[in-house]
Amino acid sequence: MLPCYIGDTDPELGRLAGTDPIPDMHVWILTHGDLRMKPRVRALMDHLYEEFEKVRPIIEGAKVP
Repeated sequence: MLPCYIGDTDPELGRLAGTDPIPDMHVWILTHGDLRMKPRVRALMDHLYEEFEKVRPIIEGAKVP
């Protein structure tokens, strides 16, 4: 088994018929509490949130056309 964002984006792989994605993994963005509001760290975290939102359907297992 592969995460959907890996398997669905590889044209040589396909899902098995009759199976559904298993939502058992989460994406976490962690940082030390003392650093999370530092401008550089905050800028990176904001950027990651924006980019993950763009690929959210793929991460969540929505079928990619």
